[in-house]
Amino acid sequence: MVVAMAADGVTDPAVLAAMSAVPREIFVPHFWATRGGGRGYDVTGERPDPPAVDLVYDMDRALAVRWDPDHPGDATSTASAPRLMASMLELLDLRPGHHVLEIGTGTGYNVALLCELVGDASLVTSIDIDAGLVGEARDRLNHLGYGQATLLVGDGALGSPEAGPFDRVVATVGCVDVAPSWLDHLAPGGLVLVPLQHGAAHPLVRARPAGPARATGELVGRSGFVAIRGSQSTHPVWVGHPPVKGVTGRAVLGAIDIGPTALWDLGLYVAVSDRRAGPPASLGDGAGSVAFLGVGADVGWFGSAGPALRDRLVALAYEWDGLGRPTAESFSCTFTAPAGPGQVGRVRPGEWVVDRIDFRQTLTFSG
Repeated sequence: MVVAMAADGVTDPAVLAAMSAVPREIFVPHFWATRGGGRGYDVTGERPDPPAVDLVYDMDRALAVRWDPDHPGDATSTASAPRLMASMLELLDLRPGHHVLEIGTGTGYNVALLCELVGDASLVTSIDIDAGLVGEARDRLNHLGYGQATLLVGDGALGSPEAGPFDRVVATVGCVDVAPSWLDHLAPGGLVLVPLQHGAAHPLVRARPAGPARATGELVGRSGFVAIRGSQSTHPVWVGHPPVKGVTGRAVLGAIDIGPTALWDLGLYVAVSDRRAGPPASLGDGAGSVAFLGVGADVGWFGSAGPALRDRLVALAYEWDGLGRPTAESFSCTFTAPAGPGQVGRVRPGEWVVDRIDFRQTLTFSG
């Protein structure tokens, strides 16, 4: 796995060394490979086909380790894809002696990697709302010699002020906002790395304090994460709608041809332009009508409001194409006090706003 990541662009020798040192299968002894937990894999028993250990070390595979009992098709915790984890560790720019706070303990694997990178397990604090996950992670970390790391059960959005200040705060769950507590308890020169929800996507946002109740940030990569639970989960920014299950109309966009990666980028643009955005580049009214774009030049819709949603979605696709198909890295942003109730959209050429829980995120297109 480490050799493959090195060949694929992970260049930080400290990150590669940490991932070489920590046995991932210890942290993922069992997982599910289908939605709803239909097929389980047990690393500790007989190896099924395909081999469970091979899946654990697939650098591009996220593995479900907890399911929502109220919504069996939704995972509440996953072991993130190793390549994404390595990318985030590189973006954190960790150094020996750094004090780190992680939001979302999960299996504990990332805690061990953080311990390796900062050189002292006592400098790592991790919070998760799931007490069962925290207990399992603590046992694994103790077993491998990382027992001095501090693991807490609680709402990650509240942070851990008593354990700060922190040089780095990293969230490993999809967040609705950059929590003020994470910024307030940073040491001078510190930064926060957050998979920040934009519709159905979670572009990685690296943010730094810029005065009282203010921060500056940059979008630095693509990601998709399980949504955060706790206080942030009660403040949706985008109108949720179910996955597309039927189609009453289809058309071809025409001049625009969209590949899989570009579809993610277009989905981000749709999300900062319209609070009705959903996966992967779609609009829904929350009442059963949806319009969606697919790979290639396909647009489909259903429901009574489907044609109007389709027209809006197609217009946004042409806007995005006309701007040169901006990626996540095309945007910088600031975080200030919210100015309105849930505003999402363009306010002037090259500038969009998203009103979150504690902050208004203003995104600027750098061209």
